Amino acid sequence: MKKTLSTLCLLLLMFPSVKGQKVEDIKEYLNQAESNFYHEAPESVNDSLALFNYKKVIEHGSFSESFDKESKVGIFENLGVLLIEQGRNEEAISIFRKSLELQSHLQDTLFFAPNLFLGEAYYSISKLDSAAAFLKIAEDVFEYKNSKLEASRLYNSLGVIYYEMGNFFQAINYFTKADDLVEQEIGGDLDNPYYLYAHHSFVNNIGSSLMKTNQLDTAITVFKSLLPLEINNDRIYIHLADIFLEKQMPDSAEYFLKQITDDEILQELGFVNQMAEVLMLKGYLSDAKKQLRQAIENHRLFYADLGITGKDFRIGTSHYLLGKIFADEENWDLALNHFHTSLIHFDPSFEDADFFVNPDEIGLSFASFSMFKSHIKKAETLAKMAKQKNDQKYWEAAFKTFESAFNRVKYLSTIYDNDEARVFLSDFVIDAYNLAISYAYERYDKDKDMAYLKKAFYFTESSKSIGLLIGNIENRFKSTIGLPPDLLEKERNLNYRFSRTMVMLNNEDDINIISAIQKDLLDIKLELSRLHDDFNEREQFVDFKFSEADLNMDFIQKEVLPKNSALISYYVADHNLYSFLVDRKNIEIQVHPLPSDLEELIESFNDQVFNSNLGEKFSNSETNKTLYSLLFDLEQIELYDQLILIPHAMLNDIPFEALMNEQNRFLVEEFAISYSFSAKFLRINDFKKSDFNQILSMAPFARNDDFINKSGFVQLPYSLNEVQHLQGEVKIGNEATKSFFSKNFQNYPILHLATHAEVNHSDGGKSFVAFYPSDNDHKLYLDEIMISNIEKGKFVFLSSCESNSGQISNSEGILGLSRAFTYAGYPNMITTKWKSDDVVSEYISKAFYAYVSKGNGFAQSLQLAKLQLLKDPQMVNYRHPKFWAPFVYIGSPAKLTTSLWLYFLILITIILGLLLFLNKKATSKY
Repeated sequence: MKKTLSTLCLLLLMFPSVKGQKVEDIKEYLNQAESNFYHEAPESVNDSLALFNYKKVIEHGSFSESFDKESKVGIFENLGVLLIEQGRNEEAISIFRKSLELQSHLQDTLFFAPNLFLGEAYYSISKLDSAAAFLKIAEDVFEYKNSKLEASRLYNSLGVIYYEMGNFFQAINYFTKADDLVEQEIGGDLDNPYYLYAHHSFVNNIGSSLMKTNQLDTAITVFKSLLPLEINNDRIYIHLADIFLEKQMPDSAEYFLKQITDDEILQELGFVNQMAEVLMLKGYLSDAKKQLRQAIENHRLFYADLGITGKDFRIGTSHYLLGKIFADEENWDLALNHFHTSLIHFDPSFEDADFFVNPDEIGLSFASFSMFKSHIKKAETLAKMAKQKNDQKYWEAAFKTFESAFNRVKYLSTIYDNDEARVFLSDFVIDAYNLAISYAYERYDKDKDMAYLKKAFYFTESSKSIGLLIGNIENRFKSTIGLPPDLLEKERNLNYRFSRTMVMLNNEDDINIISAIQKDLLDIKLELSRLHDDFNEREQFVDFKFSEADLNMDFIQKEVLPKNSALISYYVADHNLYSFLVDRKNIEIQVHPLPSDLEELIESFNDQVFNSNLGEKFSNSETNKTLYSLLFDLEQIELYDQLILIPHAMLNDIPFEALMNEQNRFLVEEFAISYSFSAKFLRINDFKKSDFNQILSMAPFARNDDFINKSGFVQLPYSLNEVQHLQGEVKIGNEATKSFFSKNFQNYPILHLATHAEVNHSDGGKSFVAFYPSDNDHKLYLDEIMISNIEKGKFVFLSSCESNSGQISNSEGILGLSRAFTYAGYPNMITTKWKSDDVVSEYISKAFYAYVSKGNGFAQSLQLAKLQLLKDPQMVNYRHPKFWAPFVYIGSPAKLTTSLWLYFLILITIILGLLLFLNKKATSKY
């Protein structure tokens, strides 16, 4: 409530100055304060009177001895709430901190509210790190309380923090939980004013989050559903206008803005910014510029009178929009000034006016995505200025700004608590990587400076699968970098509950039961989210992920790449296809104009590969020739016998090894091929012969029976031979259960799963690997795989249908089962891009293991297995790439290593043999 001028005058008349007062009874001040604070129908005057009297209480000379600690906490809490209500957040923070000073020897639950309100107050003054810290404390304390209404406020506040971080999916979960708790406590009756307003607030926040995740039409439906409630509809119009601005529909946005009648909203910066965007989209740049400049000046004058800087992320947006206008006018100096100033307002801790300096890359900030946009616009402007001025320092500043922006994104990805948010973040920034790569290549093309070519390659690899990489690092190293064992055990228990609940959800058809299960699943997600925050409180955990997710070119070239091998990384930009070739000494690049019909070319080639009959021959089509020329027009490629391919975007759909060169030879006939999600995944492998004596191999559909007949899956008779020759634990038929797998897979460095798998392209979470179908829980779902936390696993052979297919993210690649196993922690695998024939699966896998045992690398062994099939007269009907091309090796260069003692033994044997030979030779002379 706002304190009006009349209220202030009334207070001055009722109470003389504190200086002139006689000492009054402090208890009477408290009675008056609480009478107004807890008034049944409070108005602004009640809040103002309560605030006045609470201040009299705490300023009274006998305050310290008049109340016990618990009473003081309550007084401070009520006073702080009133100060927040009046927007006096700095004073509120001071009061709540005094409350926390009384914490010793009191119940922790008393300090739930002070920490909650401190978090909200710090949020209001744009200190996101502090807000998150105090809300986290409130969350920890809350475990000992049992109030759904207090919980709903806490969850809403946490949702707001996640929203500002850009973790919109988790924000939706928190807002949804807040709404559910209020409904549980007081019912879902919209005639109840408390529920009505609380429900409206939470649903409004859900709509805002949906809008940020580009679910624009769904967000429109949510916001329009609130209009009949007639609660501050002007705010709903603001949101609807935002959506239509995002849709680039200025007339629709303007329509909703013109529905607003609240004079206060009409004067707000947010409204001014929206109207300016409408004018900009309509081409009225001069009018938009005038509005924004006036708003910025009014803001400056207001805070100048108060003697403070007045940071405000909405003013940051004003500067950002003004910068865009000046950039369109090619007034680069003014554009740069406004983009840089916007960063100062978006980041509360950043003050430096020098545009060669950027905000700290590690830390939270308001409007994270808006801040990223300002970063990129600033970098682009610096590049434009560098070209205009022909000044190297501007180029350096441009690339440093790009790197600063991308490092901030990498940091956010390390602290995000779910893969969905990471994928969305990666896709959000992909256009910025396009820009950075194009500028780096432009500089290289002009000056032939290898530093810029390496920079272009660095940006290329940094743009790919960053969310997958962070997840992989977390799961491989979680227990080795100092995380407390009790937290890791708690995570294991939560993951088990998550797995059980997901199975129930995927096997249920009743809508009411599904709704109840989804609520249970939401609770588990929120518990996992809070646990993830506990992990992130350990600085070494965040620092480790951040550093491990970097790219070390020297290491890759000198330590990872084998002799006679090359890495080829592709990047599909807006207009060009970049192809980087990296070997142990050099890096080169080829750039081709991107064919407008590339997607159709890939689809046509895939049809040629997929749609064939047994025994049919494969011909070198024009489509094949076009794709081969586009992808392998690289100098001296014939010098190599092994290639590591890193596809990008739609190129992930191509079965590369089935491409034919001009001599009508398949690519697999020329090179041993392996794949990687990004060069950042490449590392040194350490496979030992003993690893291949510890394989967990499972063939649940090897023998036919009633369970298999009723399951809808067909028998895979050749899978029996596929696993029987493997060393270690072999489970066949009814022994190959999901239960056994779940309890034992962690004990084996290598897995071989000869089974069925299914990819759900519309809902990736329903993709699964199948085990023996003796009960309902026989499907290992994608989400279950991702939470497995693999630390010791080295290699998986997924001899199953289409395990390397799924939806394609431009940044994260194929969102399928192969990615899930990699996310869980497995660094290497053989998987299939489409449904494979049972006969061929057995043939390829047996040949692969045989070649590995002879000392060949994994990629080479898979190549030799395919070449053996192509030459085998017994397999003549399976020579079409439809049968052998789906098998791909994803991982780093790998082969069996022989231990040093064995090398020593071989050396001793050779020496002894040589001595024996020389001795015989010497003896024969006599």
